[in-house]
Amino acid sequence: MLAVLSDNARGIKCYKKAGFREHGRRHEVVFRHGAYLDLIYMKIIDRDFNQEVPENV
Repeated sequence: MLAVLSDNARGIKCYKKAGFREHGRRHEVVFRHGAYLDLIYMKIIDRDFNQEVPENV
């Protein structure tokens, strides 16, 4: 399980490519650069982790 801020698009894309799925979200947790950001919780379970990752995702 991991947590990532909603403005980290590259990180989120990378985690999804690795098989992580969004598990939950806390809205407007962090105030940065004049805006509130959500904290996204992502998790991966064993059966998802052991699947082949398709190329060019």
